[in-house]
Amino acid sequence: MSSRLKDYTIEGTVDWGNRRVVQILEAAGRCFARSGYAETSIKDIATKVGVTKSMVHYYFTSKAHLMLEVLSFANQRHLQRVTQRLQVTGDSPLERAREALKSLWKTVREQRRFLRLTIEFWAVAARYPKLRQRLRETHAASRQLVAVGIEDALGPQAPDLPFSLDALSGLILAVVHGLAVQDFAEPDGVDVDEAFRIFLVALLNGMHSLGLREAKNVTAAAPAGSTESQ
Repeated sequence: MSSRLKDYTIEGTVDWGNRRVVQILEAAGRCFARSGYAETSIKDIATKVGVTKSMVHYYFTSKAHLMLEVLSFANQRHLQRVTQRLQVTGDSPLERAREALKSLWKTVREQRRFLRLTIEFWAVAARYPKLRQRLRETHAASRQLVAVGIEDALGPQAPDLPFSLDALSGLILAVVHGLAVQDFAEPDGVDVDEAFRIFLVALLNGMHSLGLREAKNVTAAAPAGSTESQ
């Protein structure tokens, strides 16, 4: 797997190596995801951590600043998980691509709290231009990371694709995130794991028809069971 996968990082304005900062960020993320940005106060977050409001304000100038840092921190952790999951092996380009995509889906399914947080932040972003810009930047980083992962999985056959990896990664993220939102909105509705398997079979069969080699018939095994991120 290319070392370029490690190049996609998001930086914050506070020290993420500080244990207290991380505790505040994690507590704020849980509060924002559960109650929403508007209904969460600095006092709520401080109580969750077991510190005073002034301690939170020592590291974060305002709730808006804290929100931006939570977004950056959560996205950096998410990118790290995706990076680890995209590092796959296989006997052929399509086999590696299939395993990478299944791993990506598993990561998104495991990160339900991250999804709720992202939905909340997009809702708040209409009123905060800085948050809107940060969301765009983090989304672009995710898309580029997926493009690099698929390019590495396909190896020398990547240039054989009749479309750009950027467009392909955009499609993949649109489907993956769309299915995750579908499950969030209607958990007892569509079987999103089955829907993803259909997408995966269609995508890989399409690549196969374009001449990309597969070591065996293109099929998609069911992703492993998902669990709530702690």
